[in-house]
Formats: sequence, C-alpha cells, structure tokens
Amino acid sequence: MAVNERAWDARGGRPAARRNWAARLKGYGVLSLLIVLAELWVLGSLEQSLQRHARFESREVLPPVVSAHWQLPAGIAPRSIAVSFDGRYAAYPMGEAGGGPLEVVDLGQRRVQSELPLQGKQVNLLRWLPDREQLLYAVGRQGGSGDLELWSLDADSGRNRLLHTIRRVTAASRVVDLSLSTLTNLIYIKVCDGPGQYRLYRLDVMDYLYRARFQPEAGRVDVLPARDEVLVEAAVSGQVWAVRGILGTDRTQIGGPGGPGGTALLGVTSADEVYLGDLSADGRRVIAVRFGPVGGVYRPVWHGLPGLPRDRLFVAQDDTLYLNEPQSGTLVGIAGLRRTLHYRGELVTFTGRLLAVRSGRTLSVGPVS
Repeated sequence: MAVNERAWDARGGRPAARRNWAARLKGYGVLSLLIVLAELWVLGSLEQSLQRHARFESREVLPPVVSAHWQLPAGIAPRSIAVSFDGRYAAYPMGEAGGGPLEVVDLGQRRVQSELPLQGKQVNLLRWLPDREQLLYAVGRQGGSGDLELWSLDADSGRNRLLHTIRRVTAASRVVDLSLSTLTNLIYIKVCDGPGQYRLYRLDVMDYLYRARFQPEAGRVDVLPARDEVLVEAAVSGQVWAVRGILGTDRTQIGGPGGPGGTALLGVTSADEVYLGDLSADGRRVIAVRFGPVGGVYRPVWHGLPGLPRDRLFVAQDDTLYLNEPQSGTLVGIAGLRRTLHYRGELVTFTGRLLAVRSGRTLSVGPVS
C-alpha cells in the first residue's frame, strides 16, 4: 500500500514528508558547513601570508638588535658614547676631553670599523640617524676658537663628508642638539653660545643652511618628525610654542599655563604627539604629565607629589615616557608602556628596543623584550 504524505513514518514517528524535508535541510547544513570551513581555510592561508610579509617588512624597517660587549679605552664617559638604533655600531671620541680621533666600532663583528682623525678639533655631539647606519657629528676647535662643523659618516661604507660649517661663533659656542625631521629630511642644529644664549639652524636636503629667526629662549627645542614644525620651550616664560617655518612668525602656544613653574616640553612621539610636564614652583620637578596632539586637548596621564626630576625624564623610541633612576639602575615607564626595567652600570642609551650600559670599561648592548 502506498504511503500517504501525511502518514506517519514508523521509523521516525513523524510524517514522511517532514522527514524528507529534514533530510534535505541536514544536507544543506553539511554543505554550508563545508563552504564555511573552506572559506576559513582560505582566509587563514591569506592571513599567514600577510603575517609572513609583515614580518619581512618589519625586518626591513626594524632590524634585530645586536647583543654584544666591547672593551672601551680608558676615560670614555657614558655621555660621550653614541650607539646606533639597532646596536650594531658605537662611536666615541678618544683622548682626554674628546680631543682625540673619533672611533667607530662594529659591535657585531667586534672590531674597529673607522678611526677618524679630528686634527685638533673637539667633538661637541654625536647622533645616529634612526633609520640608517649614518652618524652625524659636530666638531669645533679645541679652545673654542674658529667655526663649528657638521659632518656625516656612513658607517657601512666609511664615507665621511662635511655637511656644513657654521661661522661667526663665540669661544664658548657648542652644538648641543641635533634633530632630524623624517618627513622632510631637515636637520635642525641647536648651538649654545653661553648660558641662556641659543641659536637654531635648519639644514635642508640641498645642503643649504638657514638661520632660524626665532629665539629658542634658553629652553628645549624638539622637532616634530612628521611635520615641518618645531616645538620650543620658553624657559623664561614657562610656555611651549609650536613654531612653523624658518622665520618663526607662525607660532601657537600649546598646553596652556601648566603648573606653578610653567610647562615643560618632555618629548615628542613618532606620531607627533607631545608629552608636557607641569612644573613645580622652582621649575626643577614635574608634578603632572599631560599627553596629546599638537593643537589638541592634552589629557592627564600622571600626577604626584613631590614630583619627578625633569632631567631624568625622556621619551624613548617606543613612544613611552620613562624615568631613569641611576642610583638603583631602574627605568620606569611613567606613561605609555607601564613597565619597569633594571640595569647594572651606567646608562648609555635606551630606545625602548635597545639598552646600552657601561660597567667599568665594558660597554654592553642588547635587546629589550
């Protein structure tokens, strides 16, 4: 006898028609599941490929940090040592008061890479560029007479060239800071002629040197790496200004009044965001830290009394504001990455990825996890 569509199926206890539709739906469900699994497999393969490509790109942009130890000559102070951002090279002036030749060592290969005679000149400042194996260094005549010279050394090839000469300097003139704008490839050179007397120069890619027409006002000058703009801390008035252009006529105050002692410019991140410090009445301690974009709203990220010594605060390459405690050998992340790092010896440099310290005559360089 034929089974009616509405008849009950003896096996399932339900109408046969409903059982047939259920079987179809089950088949569709299995097929859909297989399609989803196939899509996930394709997406997973694509993600792994992108991750491999991303890792390759990161190796190109951020090479691995070298782990090495190097025996320094006698009398080399930590503040006179410059270590490249990947830890491969270190540079320092030889002799008393930095008056000997400039020595560049390959820490990975444990050998002297270059030794540059300075011919009676004295190193003012050493600064590695962040994205290449290139060393900028400023020299002046021993005794302070004569001109200041800015040189560039390619550590890989050994090519050394004079970038520019700053003339008409005083006997006390020294280059005290070098900053690079990565977007514009402009080098900003800060010269100190004496207590509270500063000049700022800008060197462009065509090797033209311009004298900035605004007065840095005895304070700190920081370059915004992705903009043709500088931040100037006016130590006398306790204000921070964003200055655009070499003439300095386009300037805007940022951050407001700050603390009782004014506002301190603590540092700039790679994204052009700024750490500002509210100063105590004597101007020596930071009692609060604010963070934000230039021209934007600055939010509080830290505060406390009696405050932090402003000369021990710095912004590392990982965009974190750190406090250095040299007596205990501790680096504390105040804002950004909240972490504490310990080191033995005297701090030479810390970028967030790399830590270099001197213990006795041994320079030790290594990565930070």
